[in-house]
Amino acid sequence: MRKGKVWRPQKITEDVLKQIVDEYNSKPILNGVGKIQRNGKKASYVWLFAKDRAGKYGVTPTRLRQVIEKNVSQ
Repeated sequence: MRKGKVWRPQKITEDVLKQIVDEYNSKPILNGVGKIQRNGKKASYVWLFAKDRAGKYGVTPTRLRQVIEKNVSQ
């Protein structure tokens, strides 16, 4: 067996990846950026964007955040 390797095709295609990056770069207004969460940390824009858009793209917020951080230059 191949540990840590994915056997299925990626859920996020190149076209969808471009849509995600373009939508993130347009900086839509999100409520709660900088607000203190229950764990005492400030809510980041990337995390709120991922939580808001994860259902639209059919992935988890964690995966969407990873995709954004990997493909968007800050």
